[in-house]
Amino acid sequence: MDIKIAMLYSKAHTRQKDIVKAYYEKLGLEVIAKECDFMSMLEHDCRNRFFATYTATDWFLIIDSDEILLAEDIDKLNKLMEDKNNNIICSTIIDYLDIDRIVPQRGHLPCIAVRNPVKYGLKYQFDDKRCLFNCDVLKSYDITLHHLGYIGDLQPKINAYMNRKIFSEVAVVKRVANSKGEYYKAPKVVNDIIKQMIEGRCQQ
Repeated sequence: MDIKIAMLYSKAHTRQKDIVKAYYEKLGLEVIAKECDFMSMLEHDCRNRFFATYTATDWFLIIDSDEILLAEDIDKLNKLMEDKNNNIICSTIIDYLDIDRIVPQRGHLPCIAVRNPVKYGLKYQFDDKRCLFNCDVLKSYDITLHHLGYIGDLQPKINAYMNRKIFSEVAVVKRVANSKGEYYKAPKVVNDIIKQMIEGRCQQ
């Protein structure tokens, strides 16, 4: 089974992409990282262009450059992808504010793996092809995505969403920015990656 990580990133997050890409490659995963200008192109359009390029791939892991799956959760994913009844797999998510602080659960169930819609002829739910079928009723599995995108100054992210008039995301990020969070002891590998990212920002 041909599996690839489809990792989209913006130019500003090149260092972050390098850190996270290296982590997955050490686990033996193939990572195809594509720079995308999210100010001029919507994320799902970048993603769909990616799908169209790799027509022989069976499964894509849809993981951004600020998202970590632990090795044990990747093992669970591999078993789920072997099941012919599964076409799309979702997870729960932990949003980090800092190394030891997280945002209280916000109920989001991100899609982290999808059977190649081009190769297998899967249908999209909406005409703009932003979401594969049944994305509104998907269940999550016992898999956790560690999201590091809310660490640091969130104002540039808010400004970017404002410029693109994506007001739903503006509301989410503002709510996160105003959250004091709660204590959480991150797994060591996540802790180490957060430290690398912070050190990388300080060196820029």
